[in-house]
Formats: sequence, structure tokens, C-alpha cells
Amino acid sequence: PDPNPAQRVILMYHGVAEWPSFNCVTVGRFREQLAYVRAHYQVVPLTELIGHVLTRNATDGPLVALTFDDAYRNFLTLAYPVLSELKLPAGLAIPTGHVGGVNQWDIDRGHPALKLMSWLELRELDPFLIEFGSHSVTHRSFGTLSPAEIREEARRSKEAACSSTFRRASRWRDRSGSSSRGALPTSSPSRT
Repeated sequence: PDPNPAQRVILMYHGVAEWPSFNCVTVGRFREQLAYVRAHYQVVPLTELIGHVLTRNATDGPLVALTFDDAYRNFLTLAYPVLSELKLPAGLAIPTGHVGGVNQWDIDRGHPALKLMSWLELRELDPFLIEFGSHSVTHRSFGTLSPAEIREEARRSKEAACSSTFRRASRWRDRSGSSSRGALPTSSPSRT
């Protein structure tokens, strides 16, 4: 086990909004949270944080990785400008079968529609700040899928993310349940 688990934190977001809304933190609250994080942690890419955990590397202090699920368009318009301004890295988990569409999985449960980023918008994000991860193709709960279906979701999602963004997907977001928890490294990020 990691000798200092409290020293390795993953903050998972879905979206950022101008005002309180479904699955989103406000821009003001996001800035407050990032100010706290910067004062108390070193912000690193998720793959780097996972590397420290897996190798049990000692660090000079506590580490945090910022992740965003679902590639909502508000990431591009509201979160990304703040992250760029502060030069903070983050991971973005992409549900590849829904890119350019809406969050149908939430709409089906009675939540509002939120636009997702397009492949073109995803390609425009700075590869030195934002690493991509696959978030399945269909966004179905892995708890309802067979092991073969899970492997196929992982393969197809990673393939789509790599071929459509011209970057490697650097982590897999676990879809095992009603919320997204856990991350497994799949490859190191490409910085091209």
C-alpha cells in the first residue's frame, strides 16, 4: 500500500457553470477550490500521481490530480481558461460515443441536457496541460456489463480517443456503478 495515502488526492469534477446547476461547480467556487489546492498541494497530472502511488515514490509534499468526467463543453468555456491561466494540469475523461452530442445518460434520469465537446474542440486543448482518458464508448455502468463487454468498451473508447485527438488516452475511468470512481493507467500521455 501507499505509505502516505492522504498525500495523494484525486479531485473529480464534472462541469463548471456560471451559476449553480446540475453536476457543476460555479466558476467562483472552482477558483476558490483551486486557490486552496495550490496553497496545500502540488498539482500533477493523474498519470504522474498514479505513478507515485504504484511505485510508492516519496514526494516533497502532498499531491493532487484534477480530473473532469464526460467532456462537457463547459470544461472548454469555463474550466479550461482558469486552468490555463493558473497553469494547472488536469485530466479529461471522454465518453467517445457521445462526443459532440449531449449527456443522454443524465437526460434519461431526468437531468438537464448539457452539450459535450466536439473532437475539434478536444484537439484544441493544450496537450501539456490536459491529458485525455477514455471514459467508455456508451457511458453504460460497467456493473451491468460482462467482462467481454467491458474489454470491448475499453478497447473501442481508447481507440476512438487516440485516433480522433491524435493523442494517447492516458487513463481509464471506471464505469462500475452510478458514479465514476477509480482510475487505472493505460499508457503514458503523449505530449505531441
